[in-house]
Amino acid sequence: MEFSNHGRFGRGGEPTGLGLALECAGGRGLRSNGFWAVALGVQPQRLRTWADGVASDIQQFVARFRATHGVVPSRWVWLAPRLIHLQQRAVFETVASSKRLRIHFVAFEDTDPGGTWLRELCERAFGVNRVRHDLAIGMSALESKQELQAWFENVERSLHQLGLESRARLFVTASRRSPIARWAQERYAFLADPLPPTARRFLDWQAIPLSPAILYPLAVARIDLGTWIEMAALDEADIQLALRLSAFLHEQGLVGRNRICWVIPRSWGLAGQWTKLALELSVGHSSVCPLRVLVGEPLQLAFYWSPKDPRQDRVFVVVQRADDRTAAGKAMLLRRAGYPVAVLKLFRDTPLAAYLQFVHIVVFSLGYLRGANLACCPHSYELERLLLTYRRAVARLGLDKWRSGRTVGPSLGQVGQQKELCLRLGPSALASGESEETVDAYARFVQAAYQSPSSPHVALLWYGRGLSRDWNRRARRLLEEVADRLFRRQLRCATEICDEGMTRRACLEVDRAHKDSLITLIAVSPPVCSTAPPAATEELLEFHATRELLLRRGRSIAVVLLDEASDQALDCLDEFFSRVHAKIRRGTL
Repeated sequence: MEFSNHGRFGRGGEPTGLGLALECAGGRGLRSNGFWAVALGVQPQRLRTWADGVASDIQQFVARFRATHGVVPSRWVWLAPRLIHLQQRAVFETVASSKRLRIHFVAFEDTDPGGTWLRELCERAFGVNRVRHDLAIGMSALESKQELQAWFENVERSLHQLGLESRARLFVTASRRSPIARWAQERYAFLADPLPPTARRFLDWQAIPLSPAILYPLAVARIDLGTWIEMAALDEADIQLALRLSAFLHEQGLVGRNRICWVIPRSWGLAGQWTKLALELSVGHSSVCPLRVLVGEPLQLAFYWSPKDPRQDRVFVVVQRADDRTAAGKAMLLRRAGYPVAVLKLFRDTPLAAYLQFVHIVVFSLGYLRGANLACCPHSYELERLLLTYRRAVARLGLDKWRSGRTVGPSLGQVGQQKELCLRLGPSALASGESEETVDAYARFVQAAYQSPSSPHVALLWYGRGLSRDWNRRARRLLEEVADRLFRRQLRCATEICDEGMTRRACLEVDRAHKDSLITLIAVSPPVCSTAPPAATEELLEFHATRELLLRRGRSIAVVLLDEASDQALDCLDEFFSRVHAKIRRGTL
């Protein structure tokens, strides 16, 4: 099935009353969701007023900053909860004009409770040994963030270590009616009130691209918000296109094809990951037919079951620009082979804001069809609670002492009562008998997951953010080769490699609804000392928290630990998966 763009996609047009029409006609109980999440029930003049208010807030903050420090801020560090952190990065890394100003986005969980993260970030990002006086910090605050006060105090501590005063440097976006806002208003120089009264009760993370989490950083980067909002206001033809696509995905899900392979132009960068999160975190938990979204997986027929095979559970959405012949050829190849394919054709100058708004209409209508409650954040905060507990334990005991008391799991090749398989890889293990035991144990682990009626969803969670960037890039490339060779081509399993905190957590959340994942945690085993960088410390805490969370859920997991971060360790990892591939290929699955 092919969807062509016959409307003015992203080129103006007044927003329609689609939300009200759906609510009155269907009566599915979506009244609690409101319609600000897709921004369809507002008038153009109110949108312009909203844009002017955001720009005025930024101007007032810059004027106060200049009055205090004598300069205007030209370097920004923007802090955000994990739900909207990747969404902000997706927009800014795609909008070329945002490079006028140096803005670096940091998730709350990426920071260090010890207070050293800001100095290291500024030295690495700005290339200076000291922070200049034109540094400002913006914070996107969600009311549901319970530990937000601790992060405020952490920012104050970090600024104090740099010898900087914090009251005139911190820009907070939050509703003045929230408890955290009332507390912050007494301490900081400026507090924005981004949402109109009729929209305060809706979650910020669902309102991309018109949410304050995006509008305020865009205003900082001196982007015309009026034009941005106008581009996001789709016309009737584009909205009908989104409805057709959501109906297509819903009907495919009802017959068992609930694995969506979403192909997006590479020039849009992280917008593909944003699409995955928008769909999975909103509709992925639906009790009707929960879905998964794969972004960045190579399109090869050898990776998929035959369209006539009952195990074929994929549906393809190809976002094609007018000048992108590669995507058009791949879509045609899939269609001729008999796979369900939806092609979204874009004009060459279709803006990112229009695409983001289009996806949100798809999410809204798909949630309506499946009875999902989009007004409530589906996240359970289980991992956040564990991480907060671990951070407090590290602050009380010290990192070295806390880590010495942590166990990684059962011994080599043994599956304990908690369904955990722990494997250690290193140069010394290749020459010993333990190597073959390791290969046999992991091959049996994969075989056990493969016995289910449907193909398992393979998730390789890679924890290497605190290591060398070049080595981490080589390790990521090796895991892609392993995924293609073993899981995708040999076993024909949908496989994703999650190497960022947000994508790893989205995988864990969707797994709560599916429970069909074959999860492998891969990390480097050397002890992390108290002098380790904050990113390495946070990766260590998240690794242990993820492991404990999965064991609490009764999930079967495999933990692969490398002895060191070296080229020899990568060679061991490559040889290990090659032996597993050879053993599975010779066996009968």
